[in-house]
Amino acid sequence: VCVCGLLSFGKLTFKKLPVALMLLPLLLLALLPVASSAAATVVDDCTILIAGGSTASLAAAWAAAEANQSQTVCFLEITDWPGGQLTASAVSAIDYGAYNHPSQHSANLPKPFRMLGDTFAGNPGKCWVSEKCFRPQLLLDQFIWPHTSKHEQANLRLYLETAVVASRIGRAAAAGPSKVEQVTAVRRRLKAGLPSAYPKPLSATLSDWYQAQPSALFDKEVLQFTNFSVLIDATEFGDVLMTAGVPVAQGIETPTETSKSFLEVCGQATTVDFYMLLNHTVPAWQPPAGCAPCQSNPRPAHAHSGACCDYSTSKDFTWSHIWAYRRSWAAAPASAAQDTATFGDVSLQNFNPQDSPQYLFLPLSAAHDQARTGWQGGLNMTALHDAEQRAYGWFWVYRNNNTDLKHSLCMLQNESGTAYGLAKMPYLRDTRRVLSGLDGFRLTAPLLADRTHFADTVAIGYYNVDMHFSACDQPLPTYLQNRTINPYYIPFRALTTDSMSNLLVAGKLMAQTFHANAATRLHPEEWATGMAAGVAAALMATNEWTARDMYENVDVLQQELQAAGQPLRWTL
Repeated sequence: VCVCGLLSFGKLTFKKLPVALMLLPLLLLALLPVASSAAATVVDDCTILIAGGSTASLAAAWAAAEANQSQTVCFLEITDWPGGQLTASAVSAIDYGAYNHPSQHSANLPKPFRMLGDTFAGNPGKCWVSEKCFRPQLLLDQFIWPHTSKHEQANLRLYLETAVVASRIGRAAAAGPSKVEQVTAVRRRLKAGLPSAYPKPLSATLSDWYQAQPSALFDKEVLQFTNFSVLIDATEFGDVLMTAGVPVAQGIETPTETSKSFLEVCGQATTVDFYMLLNHTVPAWQPPAGCAPCQSNPRPAHAHSGACCDYSTSKDFTWSHIWAYRRSWAAAPASAAQDTATFGDVSLQNFNPQDSPQYLFLPLSAAHDQARTGWQGGLNMTALHDAEQRAYGWFWVYRNNNTDLKHSLCMLQNESGTAYGLAKMPYLRDTRRVLSGLDGFRLTAPLLADRTHFADTVAIGYYNVDMHFSACDQPLPTYLQNRTINPYYIPFRALTTDSMSNLLVAGKLMAQTFHANAATRLHPEEWATGMAAGVAAALMATNEWTARDMYENVDVLQQELQAAGQPLRWTL
């Protein structure tokens, strides 16, 4: 079905403070009232609680459930499509690296991720950016839902369309880490008789997802999770980190990569994806006009809503080459040239001109204020709205640049699972990150480039240092010019925080720098870190271990991971 869409830069510096002062914000957060606690449903039988929304969270949920089937694993998914980049964010073209693509180096992928790729015979989209480009609904129907259902029949409990809104921590010992004791979440359900849970772009509905009060769209249920042993934050916005008051990094470290001061609203650009269909007949209505192309280039770096957009690109690609770039379904026979556009094709549009220049995240001071008064993801909603309008604008620019086919091109509604054509969630290339793992650890780009093998290695990965910069009103640090990368290793310490004893993280939330995240943010690496966090959580719960205890017994974790099919050494 083809449809149209329905209608201060700054630095934050952390200085050395006495432990009591560092813990004070956490203790104050613990004393705050939890939203709508009187009306909450208490859930006290989860052994492991996973706050999700990312590719890493799905991997963590499955891995934790498989590692010990006597434990109840509760998985909170903010959308109704688990899988993060693979599904809800509509990046359904897997970003393999040179040393972990399935045709020659499958041994370097986690076993479940190899199985994911094997869902499809060959490359359904016949795209040229990846060996596996596919339609997200097919991945859900053929792989994600069947495996999730299998785990639900055992010990996995899935809470769809559920957003974390608050966390409560226990009082810390004088010199020790705290513990997250309670997580409050809002589960929404579409009101009876309404056709779609995604009727309008996310910028118009995201705040509703986090609010406890019923709305015109949703009935709501407030859930209070208590008595869990281990908590994993694998959200896209750092919902647990922010509501629990965990020290975080955001943006780009400056002036050096190991600095703890940041260009905190400079980082990776956000892209809102969508799918296009080439068809003989198209419906009468089409997506809104979106952001109009600039008549002169370049566009203003910090233009807000209503401003024009520069859709030019430095890449010398033909229209057909862009069409085949992340095409998710190819109607042409295998013998046809790869760039051939054929009636019946479905093409995922995720291309450089769609990158929105405004950074998606609020300055940390504003985000912390929101965490205290009513958490809603901590996003710059103007930036999100502008990214959506840029996506609509790119549809029209790209469509109209093919005079022969433009009247046969439309935006697919059901492909993204929304009534407005765009993906349910934006494609995030970075987010908030844990500031310090155990012993102050942070994963840096030089550690990746040097192929440092850690004693506590729990995952491997490889991809280019891939940076799509948002606009920034300050010079970028020169160290970012170094994009050297090699097959690398990820240690358990990157999945920890030095301030919470029962909290693990995975995916883009890891204790890492902006520079390192540019190479670890891809599908296989998210899956690998999520798998590591899930198995670690199961071991911690079984043995009543803290994150520190798990680190001191990391050989047990490594053995369990290898038994589950997680490679910890490269096969080259």
